[in-house]
Amino acid sequence: MAWQKAREKVSAAPTSIEHMFDERGGDTRLGAARAALAAAESKLGISPNARGKIGLFEGTRADLYRSAARAQGEAAWCTMIALPDVGWECASACGMALERVIYLPDVTGAAASVLAACIDAVDVIVAGPLELTPSQARRLSARAFVRGVTVLATSPWPGVASGEQVG
Repeated sequence: MAWQKAREKVSAAPTSIEHMFDERGGDTRLGAARAALAAAESKLGISPNARGKIGLFEGTRADLYRSAARAQGEAAWCTMIALPDVGWECASACGMALERVIYLPDVTGAAASVLAACIDAVDVIVAGPLELTPSQARRLSARAFVRGVTVLATSPWPGVASGEQVG
């Protein structure tokens, strides 16, 4: 008797995956999951730009320093990489704790390996123009996400849309 019920359940199951997609070809389950996650984050007060995010920063240098200072908080370390013209007085005035800043003005030829080491060492990275291949950028983005590192990119980052802004 139990085997008959099991057979009925199997035969009643959809035979294709078409029911999982809407008429435009989008995955309805993914959309529902994203909406549920956004609602939960909003309810808990979690910012979508929280740690583990790589975003393109578009604004003034003072705004960049203020965003880095907010992300740095009371105890986090920050690396400023590939930014040859940092205004240190302005950065300090904007709240950055300069005693917890690592400055690497030029990483020509070793950007991916230096950035990987920084992701392992600090909580916040402010990145200027870096020479990264799309695959390097994907691996570094995943590494930053897993380690909860915030990256403020001041120039286009492969794989990050210009609309994805932080700060």
